[in-house]
Amino acid sequence: MIQYKENSDASIQTSSALSEVYRRFTQALSAFSDFENFRESLASAIASDSYLANELLLDCLQSSDADHALTVFEKGSVVVPLKGLGEANYIRIGGRRDHEPFGAQDIHLMGSIADMISILFLKAKEHQGLKEQAHILQYLINQLPLGVVCFDGGGNLLNENKVAQRLLGEGGSELIQAQLTSAGKVQGERVRLHFEVDGKLIYSEGRSLEVAAGIVIDAYVLYDLSGSREKLLKDLELEAYMSESRGGAVVVALLESRAIAGDIYKKVKAAAADFELEPAKIQPLDAYSCACIFKGKALRSVRYLLKHRLPLQKLEGLRLSVVAYDSNKSSVEPAQELIATAYSELAQPDSALLPELLVLANYPPVVDALDMIVADECRLRTANSLDEAEALIRSGRVDGLILDVDGYDKAVLIRMQAASDMAGSGFKVFYSSYKQPQMARAEHDLPKGACLLQKPFDAATVVDAVTLQFNLA
Repeated sequence: MIQYKENSDASIQTSSALSEVYRRFTQALSAFSDFENFRESLASAIASDSYLANELLLDCLQSSDADHALTVFEKGSVVVPLKGLGEANYIRIGGRRDHEPFGAQDIHLMGSIADMISILFLKAKEHQGLKEQAHILQYLINQLPLGVVCFDGGGNLLNENKVAQRLLGEGGSELIQAQLTSAGKVQGERVRLHFEVDGKLIYSEGRSLEVAAGIVIDAYVLYDLSGSREKLLKDLELEAYMSESRGGAVVVALLESRAIAGDIYKKVKAAAADFELEPAKIQPLDAYSCACIFKGKALRSVRYLLKHRLPLQKLEGLRLSVVAYDSNKSSVEPAQELIATAYSELAQPDSALLPELLVLANYPPVVDALDMIVADECRLRTANSLDEAEALIRSGRVDGLILDVDGYDKAVLIRMQAASDMAGSGFKVFYSSYKQPQMARAEHDLPKGACLLQKPFDAATVVDAVTLQFNLA
């Protein structure tokens, strides 16, 4: 039978004893983040009590019995349940170390110890549960094929998965924060970013999420667009082979701007419908350039589209080129060669989008004179043979023809006129001659309303004629 002794001096903890208690529990709390180690440390701290002979009894009952556990008074000892846990855990107090009977203060002390241990165990189990949830969540996030990065409301990194670490490298979180600052992120708004990391173009999309009352995080998904280059090359190679087997034009427009990483791709893709393109036909080649694949459109038609529909004023530092695939030219890697050609021909828009005129003249000074006169209005090119000239016209690579009738017979005129008619209404034809207009028209049987440039050329007249024709195209 338990004896009680009231107001026993032994039941009053001295300052040194309290210090010992705090020290032991501080050591136990140092293992709080590891639940199993915490259990062992706490059990050891309780058992080494210099005043009470304590023993921690863990997992004694099934969880269904835990709510009905009561304090049990046994001969010479007291068993006190730990409350609020899923299973029944107890502290058994086997008596006082000085072998004195329990006093009233001792009973209060037992209850206080049990309450404190219950709270510690409950918080440790909650902590363990959260850790397990976090491990499961981290595992699932690491299985995603996309990068994931999360920040708290203060901009501190909360989480990033393995893909994000691989894409961003060391200091990647600071890189995203810098991009957000430059983009002027507003709380709650969806953010879309393009930026470069070690030559790779990264696309990121994110937004602020309220995960609990008053707790907001910023979550971002990262996608490496570097593989888009390979996708474009495969698509372009397929179109090239289709052009060889079935005919039809294939044209590539390459656009480059080194002002802001990803900016050119983002803006051109947003305007895909304006160019009569599917978004999939626009892909980045790197962080500062992208390519558009046009099929079934002549090169001159693509130039016209870009000139009139490309938002040139929004594209800082833009350079571009427009090249057509030549199905008559044998190539092992047609896509790679076409892109390489496009890169080599990059130029400012006011030059790259100028109409291109084919000049047929047996006398070279005629070509030189025209080149000096219309250099700001169009680009001139020549052909080494009539066959090459006809092929250029029929392929849609040139926007018009200047034919010097003084150097060719009627058969050549008929042949070039037939090719020009096949090129469509947008194709412009100019004739040049030393003869008076009326005489030249009659002698060479020029079409009614044909534009005749009289030699020696009057610069203003030639420029006006070319400008008028292509502004009305």
